[in-house]
Amino acid sequence: YKNASIKSFYITVSTLLLSLLSTFYLIFDQANFTSGFKFLFLGSIVIDFYSNFFKVIFLLSVLAIILLTYNNKEVKREDWSEYYCLILITTLGMFLMSSSLNLLMIYLAIEMVSIPSYMLAGFNHNDKGSNEASMKYVLYGSFASGLMLFGMSWIYGQAGSLYLNDIGAYMMSATQFQFTSLISFILLFVGFGYKISSAPFHYWVPDVYEGSPTPMTAFFAVAPKVAGFALLIRFLYTTMAQLNFSSHSIEAIYVDWNFILAVLSAITMTIGNILAIRQNDVKR
Repeated sequence: YKNASIKSFYITVSTLLLSLLSTFYLIFDQANFTSGFKFLFLGSIVIDFYSNFFKVIFLLSVLAIILLTYNNKEVKREDWSEYYCLILITTLGMFLMSSSLNLLMIYLAIEMVSIPSYMLAGFNHNDKGSNEASMKYVLYGSFASGLMLFGMSWIYGQAGSLYLNDIGAYMMSATQFQFTSLISFILLFVGFGYKISSAPFHYWVPDVYEGSPTPMTAFFAVAPKVAGFALLIRFLYTTMAQLNFSSHSIEAIYVDWNFILAVLSAITMTIGNILAIRQNDVKR
């Protein structure tokens, strides 16, 4: 179509601005929600201040990337329509990640972010580095998703529910330590760690960042990471926050996740900064 690339640019920017205005409206008009939140899709998704806060971050980040792409030569204008479509799908996935209260919805949201990201990483079809980045992204992402899905299946088999509140209630009712529960949560956190590039699941980052178009490198470094943190915080708060108040939580399946996350954060920052010293490419 004539001027399809320019039209797709303005349509995308308009969509993001309208979404941003709608999100601000939801934030400042909490009276329309019961107790400040609203459930959708049989309780699998919640719209609350927490999710809306992160949605504002997603929208501002994506809007900045779209504007950055306008004068960037790495993404050809004739490919803008597909490019912007993939970015909007990824944005929807990040919305769902910040609002999910169900393991199945969590998995679908992560895949809705991951699959378009694989294509965006290799968007420069004729560039060998871009194709390599996409392939590595797919391999690492598929492996992490498989482990995460395996952990989810174990959690469902033990708790008998996919809802985070029910999983938290099951953990509260446990009277003895369950090794399988610990393993299932570790497998689940592999997927979360991959999404936020936490050590030791960060090895895909340098190659993918180097081979991807520069706007996509900026996008991968911000928005999906924030979405991963939003999902991780909600998951831990919903399923494990009450364990500290349980009289038998220490004997059951309680693990000091605060300490574990603090250690992983320190290791991630240390490894990232030390290895960055010997790099010659800013994107790596």
